[in-house]
Amino acid sequence: MELSLIHTSSNLSSLSRYEKDVVEAQTTLKVSSLTEQDLMSLAMRAISLAKIKLGSKPLPDNEHKALVLVLMEDIKSFGQLSVDEINLALKRGLNGDYNAEGNDVIFFSPSNFVQWVKKFMEQKKEVMKIVRQKEVEPAKPIPSDSDLKMAAINSANMYAQEMMRCQERSIKMNWIAGGLHVLYDYIVQFGIYEASAEDKKRIYSTLLPKFQDKNQLIMACKAQCYREFIENLVDFKAYLTETGEIKPCE
Repeated sequence: MELSLIHTSSNLSSLSRYEKDVVEAQTTLKVSSLTEQDLMSLAMRAISLAKIKLGSKPLPDNEHKALVLVLMEDIKSFGQLSVDEINLALKRGLNGDYNAEGNDVIFFSPSNFVQWVKKFMEQKKEVMKIVRQKEVEPAKPIPSDSDLKMAAINSANMYAQEMMRCQERSIKMNWIAGGLHVLYDYIVQFGIYEASAEDKKRIYSTLLPKFQDKNQLIMACKAQCYREFIENLVDFKAYLTETGEIKPCE
């Protein structure tokens, strides 16, 4: 259930780095499916990593062989876990992530290794609870240019129709707050309309005293260009076709 819950979604962006590591670690080969040679290699890698991380001295051959055999049996007892989960538990144990607060001593032994894996399993349960509570949605597809163009055309026609309705009833037009500068960018991008240099200069000069922030000034100028474009459509009783052409209303 845990894997089916998570991996039906390609988007793990709402999870923390550690939560992602725990989820992704579940997808690799299970310990129960490893051969004796695989188990030995996994145990030897664990011992080698511990020596490197902790700066331990090499053991005599007989002690090293005994350690490998004991560790193999310990790893085998966690057959329900994956190889990556075992490695993640080992890594966190060697980093001191399972130490009690104030205890900086890290000692590698089969007994400590078993405790690290058990603590990992406890944390894994908590992580999976968190994952279930989060809405991990598939990434939304990026709109195509044709979709954006059609949305810009529909928005312009909607505003023009609303302005005509307001004029007929002699009421004030209420523009939806925000976003008009983006709509202006779209109609310019798709070659539908662009304000003349003279109109841009006039609008800029008018709005300049009202804004100290340059970015806000630019957005306000674009929004005003868009409003005047809609006003022009209404004045000429025109609309935009599906291809973005300006045509008179019939």
